[in-house]
Amino acid sequence: MEYVGVFALLAACTLVGTIVLPLLSVTDIAMLFLVTVGLAAARVRRGAAVFAAFLSIALFDFFFVPPRFTFAVADLHYLLTFAVMLGSALTISELALRLRSYGDAAHEREGRTAGLYAMSHELVPTMSLSELVSVISRHVRQVPFGADVVLRAEAEQVGHG
Repeated sequence: MEYVGVFALLAACTLVGTIVLPLLSVTDIAMLFLVTVGLAAARVRRGAAVFAAFLSIALFDFFFVPPRFTFAVADLHYLLTFAVMLGSALTISELALRLRSYGDAAHEREGRTAGLYAMSHELVPTMSLSELVSVISRHVRQVPFGADVVLRAEAEQVGHG
């Protein structure tokens, strides 16, 4: 489904590029495609982002590079343009994916920290061992640590005498 969304986004970019072509240069249209690839990469997984990078080059070549409506390239300088566009699109995609990954990890850490904070506030007034085990068990189940947890409580009898 991501691929369909990427295709639709780049089709819209192509339509916008076609409309503004009389006002902009072909180089400006290339930048429009790079921005669109960046937007797509911010929302999709790696495979769809790479697809967006390659599809953007194909659409740019077919619809905007003379001779238009063919994949033939009359000016060989456009081959360098394609290479730079592809490298830039792949770099933008990788950076966007990495940034999203960092954001997801930060969100996960935030959830864990909030859970531990809530547990620590609840543990402060707790007195008995069974209450401690109950509070810890409940909070560990609620916080997504990604691991199974087993609590084992052993009470020690300490005599004063």
